[in-house]
Amino acid sequence: MKCKLTLPEKLKDLRVEHGLSLEQLADATKISRSALGTYETDETREIGGENLRTLAEYYHVSADYLLGITDTKKAADADLSVLNLDDDTVELLKNGHFNHRLLCEIIKHPAFEKYMADIEIYVNGIATSQIHTLNSLVDFARQQVMENYHPDEEEFAQRELNACYVNEYEFFRHVIQSDLGEIIKDLRKSHAGETETAPTTSIVEDIKSDLETYKNFKGSHAEKDFALMCKRRGINYSKVPDDEKMVVMRFLRRSKNFKGYYD
Repeated sequence: MKCKLTLPEKLKDLRVEHGLSLEQLADATKISRSALGTYETDETREIGGENLRTLAEYYHVSADYLLGITDTKKAADADLSVLNLDDDTVELLKNGHFNHRLLCEIIKHPAFEKYMADIEIYVNGIATSQIHTLNSLVDFARQQVMENYHPDEEEFAQRELNACYVNEYEFFRHVIQSDLGEIIKDLRKSHAGETETAPTTSIVEDIKSDLETYKNFKGSHAEKDFALMCKRRGINYSKVPDDEKMVVMRFLRRSKNFKGYYD
């Protein structure tokens, strides 16, 4: 997943969060639907200052957030002391070389509080006495069985009693791994299909798809190559303006390796 969202991605996410269509947003902001659609899809399209201010005010976010200067949607006017973080942690969060966006999504996940609570229970030894009591009961039961029946250590009753022992570390390791597993499984699912996410298709399938695209596309060799380039980069070829297509066609025809191929 990306470390940071682009301006188009932020604008689309905000619109979806507000449950708006492009038409509804256009009516509310008085910005044309076509311009709003371009803002959400074209990373090279610049937004004028007036429209940027209008969108920031409508979504109640800062312009700095939209421009990527900060990842905080609202102006950062809160005192860091309210976060109860020590100096080393603040410094790590400021300068740490890790995916801060991923960290934020982990913390915001509904299962995160349970994950932290289970870690705290283990670290503070809150359940130690209860587990000790359970294991003591198993010892008592073992003693009664040994005194009354004198079973062999390999007999089923003995093996069953041994299985009743609770290893505190192993128990909480399983619980905490399960908590974290639920979180990262949901995050992986929510980010499936992003360009930074590993593809689910094989190289062979990708090549087969490319060949089908090339075979079925109606046009010159140059047009087919350009259509294939667009497909590989997630660009809708049909929406590329004709003047831009012509520029690419002229560029491809300059290739010495394919002289005459694009004529």
